[in-house]
Amino acid sequence: MAGSQSLIAGADSWVSVPMGHLSDPLNIFWQLLSRRGEAGHWTLVTPPGVASNGGIALAASPGSVLASIAGSGSLRFSVLASTTDGGASWSPGLAPGEIPILPSALGMSDGRTLAVLSAGRGSISVSSGKLKVWRTLVTGAYLARSPAAASCDIGRLTAVTALAGGATIIGTSCRGKGAGIFELSTGMAIRSVGPPSPDGVTSELLRLDVTGTTLHALIWQAGQNGESLVNAQAPIIGGLRPTIGHWSTLQPLFLGQSKVIGTAETASGTALVLRTLHGAQMASSLNAAGRWTELPVLPRDTRALSFGPAGQIDAFVVKGAVLRVEVEGPTGWRLSQQIDVPIEYGSSGAGP
Repeated sequence: MAGSQSLIAGADSWVSVPMGHLSDPLNIFWQLLSRRGEAGHWTLVTPPGVASNGGIALAASPGSVLASIAGSGSLRFSVLASTTDGGASWSPGLAPGEIPILPSALGMSDGRTLAVLSAGRGSISVSSGKLKVWRTLVTGAYLARSPAAASCDIGRLTAVTALAGGATIIGTSCRGKGAGIFELSTGMAIRSVGPPSPDGVTSELLRLDVTGTTLHALIWQAGQNGESLVNAQAPIIGGLRPTIGHWSTLQPLFLGQSKVIGTAETASGTALVLRTLHGAQMASSLNAAGRWTELPVLPRDTRALSFGPAGQIDAFVVKGAVLRVEVEGPTGWRLSQQIDVPIEYGSSGAGP
């Protein structure tokens, strides 16, 4: 199942949440919620008329949020929708292909929209304006053949973001001596810019975020010590043509047998990771100093997390078509909001 995602767009918060029968892919219906500014409540703003069984990927730029909505099963396509009013209205866009539901599968910067496409090893497409015309920027196969990828056996493309000035930063899965992060210049020069990793480690970029003059990377790694998440950050240096400086690799989060099912971010680069183990959910928070801390025991059936306006954490608890928002407090979790979500079970080809 795709993972939930939460992000901050200006003063607003956004989160994608799976609802319905979560053990039946055709009866999972992903929902999108937004919270405007300092408002204390969440509003259901899922774009209407679109099959959302496969998940929702999000990206934001000042004043705008873009959602990529995926079908499931034989419905291998993506639908794009953008909003400039907090989800009150949506404008459709033309997707260039199937966009994976990954935290950084979409990127927006300087009037450009970037998308990771799933076919083969993947590719990066770019559009300017109203998302009607796309062109291929680079393919995973081309990237894998470049000298810059000589030390990285690229599996697939997983993430994309852009720097002011036009350079594109691409994340990949990789087996080799470095995390798979590459810079594609406006002149199509490719440079490996990822932090080093130990020999024999398989890695995959889960998330790329630009906050101010810093690039943040959340990297999944598997090696002799098991699976872990590594958070790394690097300064964005230079003037009109900025590039990536030296990386600082921060404290790893060892996953054990748990699996990542959701991520959340803030504008300052802090992050949340939601995991599941034997049917129970747990979460870890990454603070601005790069330290992971475990959150208190989550409410049962938590499927997404988000940061609140005062820094508190909201947990989204799913019971079929009922969504409970619980807020972290000094004495535990308390119910903040309950939303009854209209779900048409069976509308994607399965019975209720």
